[in-house]
Amino acid sequence: MLIVAYYEEALAVQNASNLSGVVHSFSRVLEILRGEGLSTDEIAAHPITRCWADKIASLTGIQDDLVAFEAFNAVHNHIEQEKTDG
Repeated sequence: MLIVAYYEEALAVQNASNLSGVVHSFSRVLEILRGEGLSTDEIAAHPITRCWADKIASLTGIQDDLVAFEAFNAVHNHIEQEKTDG
């Protein structure tokens, strides 16, 4: 089960400015998602993945704001639900 810290990190990375550091950290996150038994398609569609990918898109000058908004919303909702559930 993914811990809330992974969701929080997906939001925190939005303040990053070093593309190389973001990409290396994203690789670690992908390994964590893979370790959860998610398929390639599930990993690609996961809101954590989309938040990280959006940051990379931002740093490289390409971005889809609607997809990013939906991913950020899903990540934020997961964090809030974890806090509520305790």
